[in-house]
Amino acid sequence: MKSIAQITRRLARLRFLSGAALVLGLVLGPAGCSTRRSGSASPAPAAPARYARLELNDGKKWVVDKPMMAHLRNLEQAVVEFDRTPGKNHALLASEIQEHLGRLVTHCTMEGKAHDELHKWLMPFLGLSADYSKAAELQVQQQKLQEIRHALRVFNEYFE
Repeated sequence: MKSIAQITRRLARLRFLSGAALVLGLVLGPAGCSTRRSGSASPAPAAPARYARLELNDGKKWVVDKPMMAHLRNLEQAVVEFDRTPGKNHALLASEIQEHLGRLVTHCTMEGKAHDELHKWLMPFLGLSADYSKAAELQVQQQKLQEIRHALRVFNEYFE
């Protein structure tokens, strides 16, 4: 069992690393992403407002590179496991989410329209995860976690 000091040090390290990755993603992400339109994309029905600009690939999901998808699936798994965990430590989950996002952003290998569409989803998600990390009140943490769950459902509607 980890001591409180070990957990505190890990959380501090994760917050620093995830904060750095978030800043890097916000700074470099838009610069590396084009918003050009392709005639091959089809609009998806009823995308939630935050993700309204997402498009499908001729009615199909966009393929995310396997190494990048692994980070997204790990993030998703952390959210699923949180529901099974007694004590539900939102700060720890927020740090795990930030850690996975940091790895995703720093290991981005995608290009082209699939990359552009992924960033349409990712940029709002980065902001949402930052809001979740900053939330101090339980009610706000629960609300932000619900939004994260919803965003992950949206992700799975557009990407594989």
